[in-house]
Amino acid sequence: FVTIDVFDFSGNKLASKTTKTISLKSLEKTSFVAELDTDRLKTGQYKGQAEVFYDQLSQKSNEANFKVGELIVHITNQTREVFTGQINNFEIEVESGWNNEIQNIIAEVTVEKDAIEIANFQTFPTNLNPWEKKKLNGFLDTANIEPAEYDLVMEVRYEGKSTKKEGKIQVKEHPSKFTLSNTAAIIIIAIVLIAITNIIWILKAKRVKKTVGKAS
Repeated sequence: FVTIDVFDFSGNKLASKTTKTISLKSLEKTSFVAELDTDRLKTGQYKGQAEVFYDQLSQKSNEANFKVGELIVHITNQTREVFTGQINNFEIEVESGWNNEIQNIIAEVTVEKDAIEIANFQTFPTNLNPWEKKKLNGFLDTANIEPAEYDLVMEVRYEGKSTKKEGKIQVKEHPSKFTLSNTAAIIIIAIVLIAITNIIWILKAKRVKKTVGKAS
């Protein structure tokens, strides 16, 4: 038979499971399967070790790390800055806390100012592999949104459950507007300088002509 012990990373024994006793013929191979009740274990990483008992002897296996999961999708990060007057790509970084695939994950995002809804959109649906991190992608249209800091409410839906998180997003003036303004100012200044230079040259030329006329 086999005994499987579960430990935390401090070495504390948290659970144990013993299989049924079986007999083996010479050179015969077999495998043992044991189901562990994880209700008393929190989600996270653990260490497991098996010990095989046979003919009044025993042999321990190497320790193996494993995770105890929960059907949950964590929101770990999101886009924090967009620009006015355009359709912006918006990303939400999520992480699976489950040891099976989670399908059809979608997020709804609401942009608010003083508890008043300014915009609302959804991300494209996606799947998450066990323990996977991934970015959900959507689009935020800021055509009618003024530059300012806004509140975010993000709700990720999956398998009949949901995870909600609040955040902030900064809507900024598009850099191209500042670039255009600066360029225009430089052009105007250059034209004025050229015009002044031309006037100076014309005045100098007139003075030279007058001086030549008097000398003759």
